[in-house]
Formats: sequence, C-alpha cells, structure tokens
Amino acid sequence: MGNGEEEPGGGMLPFTNTDIEEFEKGKDELNLSEFPIAVVAEAARPGQLRLEFSDAIHDRSTGRMVERRMTVHATEEWGLPAAQDDEVMVGLLQLTYLAGWPKRIRFTRYQLCKLLRWSVGGASYRRIYRALHRFSTTTYNYRYGWRDKANQEWIPSLVFSYIQSLKIHEADRPTKSGLCEVTWSDDFHRSLESGNLKGLDFNRFVSLKSAIAKRLFRFLDKRFGLGIPRYSCDLHTLAFEKVGVSRSYGDAAQIKRLLLPAIRELERVGFLRAESPERRFEKLGRGRWKAHFQPAPRLKKTVAEPARCPVEKKLIDLGVVPSEARKFVRDHPVDYLKLKIDQFAFREVKSSPGGLLAETIRRDLPPPTGYRPPEQRAREAAEARERAQRKAAVTAEMERCRQAERAAEDREITRAELAFEALSKDEKMTLESEARKKFPKRGRDWIYWTMIRLLRERLSQP
Repeated sequence: MGNGEEEPGGGMLPFTNTDIEEFEKGKDELNLSEFPIAVVAEAARPGQLRLEFSDAIHDRSTGRMVERRMTVHATEEWGLPAAQDDEVMVGLLQLTYLAGWPKRIRFTRYQLCKLLRWSVGGASYRRIYRALHRFSTTTYNYRYGWRDKANQEWIPSLVFSYIQSLKIHEADRPTKSGLCEVTWSDDFHRSLESGNLKGLDFNRFVSLKSAIAKRLFRFLDKRFGLGIPRYSCDLHTLAFEKVGVSRSYGDAAQIKRLLLPAIRELERVGFLRAESPERRFEKLGRGRWKAHFQPAPRLKKTVAEPARCPVEKKLIDLGVVPSEARKFVRDHPVDYLKLKIDQFAFREVKSSPGGLLAETIRRDLPPPTGYRPPEQRAREAAEARERAQRKAAVTAEMERCRQAERAAEDREITRAELAFEALSKDEKMTLESEARKKFPKRGRDWIYWTMIRLLRERLSQP
C-alpha cells in the first residue's frame, strides 16, 4: 500500500504521524454536538453517576414540537466521562475520519496525544486510558434525542454505549504492538457512515483552554453552520442542557459570570462577534434571560490554500478523506485514478461513498457490472443523438403533412359552407331532408354539419 504508518508490531495504519501533525479541518457528529456526553468539569462530583439533559424543538421535517431527552448512566468503577474525556472522543472522531470512517480504528496513544496537542507521556496516557474505559462502560439513553439521518427522523428510544468494544494495554505497561483498538457501536457508526456530520475547525477547537468554551464552540458552530445569522437561546437551557453546567448555579447572575470567560475566549479566537454583557444577555422578565450570539465577521484570507490538482479535488468531492486523496495522487498514475473515478459512477453505493472509492483504488477492484469505457459511451451517445435527430425529422415531416391535411380540410369546409349559403330555400330543405334520413334523432348542429359533409362530397366529385 505505501500510504499508512507502519504499526509497531508490523502491518500498516491508515494514517501517518505526519497526517496527524498537519491535521486542521475535522468533522463533528451532529448528535454529539447537541447534548453534552460528559460533565463539563475536570471530574464529576463524588458519587455522581447520572446526567440528564432535555429540551423541546420544532421539527422542520414534520412541523411538530419534539420533546427530547438524553440520560447518561455511568458505572461506579469508572464514573462519568469528564471534560478531557470529551476531548478524547473528539480526537477519536478525527482518527476515524482520517481512516475513512471504519467501524474499528487502531491507533497509538502517541498519535492521539499529538492530535490533541497534549504532552506525550504517562499523565496523558493515563487520561486516554480512563476516557476510553469510561466511554465503553457509560450508557446513553436517548428519548427522541437521537437524529437518524438515513430515515430523517428522531428515534423514539435508543440506548447504547458509544464504544462497543475496547482493546487497550495498561496505562504504564504497553503491549507488544503498543496499539489501542476501538470498535464503535453499530448505531453510532451507522450515523457516521450516513454522513450525519458537520465540519469542525479542529485547530481552533484544540486551541481553546476552557472546557465550557470548547462545548459552546461545538454547539454554536452547529447552529451557525445551518446559516443562522444570529442564534438566541434561553440562558438556563443553554447552560444546563447544552453546555452541561451544574444545576446548582440556579441564579442567572451566577450563570452569566460562569459563561462570560468562555464567551470572551471565543471572541478572542475570532469565532464570536464581540458584544457587551448588556447586549449579550437580554432580560425577558424576573429570572428569565436570553443569550444572543453572532458569528464573527469572516476575514479575507491573505494566504491562498495549497492548490489541488483536478483529480485530487474530484476525489475529495466524492468523499475521500483529503489526506488520503493526496496520497493517492502521489502514489498512483493520474490515468489510473481517472479510470477508477469513472468506474465509480457505475457502482452501487449503500453508504460511505468515499470509503468505497478509496477501497477500489487501494485494491484495484475490477469495474462494476454494466460499466462501459468512456469511448464506448461517447460512441453510444453519438448514435443515440443521430437516432433522435432522425426521429425528430420524421416527426416534423409527419406534423407538416398533418398540418397540410388540416389546412386542405379547412378550405373544403369553407368552400362547402359558401356553397350552402348560395343554395335556394328549397335546395336547403331538400339537403336537410336527406341529412335527417341519415340521422333522424340528431339535433340541428349535427344536421347542419351533415349537410356540409354532403356538400363536400358532391363538390369533390369530378
């Protein structure tokens, strides 16, 4: 293959350390950015093993209000995921993205630390160890809170752990391979494969210091990504249901003091438009406040992005991960890639089109049934155009003949009507009597046109 990083125990990983160190633009799963999946603090309160979040939204696909709820249940052994665990989940998503959205990913703790811009060593490795165990043992219960993109509906009830199975060595005693292996749950992986994703400015995300800022960034980025120019939310709903602030902060003034430093950080990094607290928070009534957010104005890019060749751009447009598209262009002839792209249009794609295209390139799969080379398709298209032109010419000639026949018929009718007007009263009565013999029970209009037809027949005789 020649495209991945060699595993410590042999074989290849789907991404290189260089890919990870240069990684900038990532992906976020849309359900993950809607409700918190971890406490927003460094650790849960002693004995706290349960979280609950809820809201009510207007479902545009049905026009109805949907009451959504998500409950988190942790085990006593590992406890609830915390803020840094949430970062690990975001990092795992990016590794899955780099690998082409497989159900199982393999990686080293070193790679995950480098991706998250963490220091490499025992403390970070122990954080990863705890995070992976927490996500594999914590259960998430969604009641109309999980969006199924494939069927465009909110699932009434869905209960699962994000990580279905986990293989990992002890934090300070690595296995021979040194690899971690995470297998996503079926439902979560199905959501990834269906493209229930949004873009994520990963560089900006990891640059944030505050856990609240990181949570706000992902939640608001989803809203701004929908083209909403100004997003407003009830202050308590934002703090408790979307950021995951402890409900012990019941007073609006306390909540604002807690959120403001994170909001200021998002303003400093150019994500939010700077506002005064008076404009940021609007009082609606006693104890009722609303928070308003607008994206910061986009600055014009002063440095042009690296130019991509047309084949690389086409691969990315078809869903291939950018880093992998770059490798394909580097390692394969352009004509080979163009052929695989051309064949791909004939393949049946059920999910993950980018992954399927990448697989056809890596394994040099044979063309699908029914595939015809471009030269043959061009020849068939030319023949089809020629047949269509001939058919159009015949149709036009037939229409011309029909119009000529209708014109001739109109002239004959006009001639017969003039002849009828020229008849004497007795001649008209005689002609009417003849018409009534043919159609004794018909009305005057029918009899009139029968007389005109009789006259046409006589006039057409030599």
